[in-house]
Amino acid sequence: MKAGWDAWSKSDAKWFEGHTTDKYVAITGDEGRSDRAARINYQAEHKCEIESLSHSDQRTTKFSDDVVLVTYKASVDGTCDGNAVPKTIWAGTIFVKEGEDWKLAFHMGTPVS
Repeated sequence: MKAGWDAWSKSDAKWFEGHTTDKYVAITGDEGRSDRAARINYQAEHKCEIESLSHSDQRTTKFSDDVVLVTYKASVDGTCDGNAVPKTIWAGTIFVKEGEDWKLAFHMGTPVS
């Protein structure tokens, strides 16, 4: 989970190419709904300046040996493309095991007002 946020903050599209399933879907405030190709393209184009990034309140729900849901709170201080990012986000990410690797299959973030 932390590696994905680090990749996001550094506009690392290559990380998302290697760590998302072919059917990956995300729903976020800045992108809306996006598939894998759109997410990778977004990562390649946006530029962030992140001062701090942390996670708390993490809970993992195991659906099977190959599928887990991780929910957590992300706290971010910074900007992307010159716009302030939400300071606090509740997020959920579904990971699917493919071979020996865990990959992102779904991600959704909701800013806390």
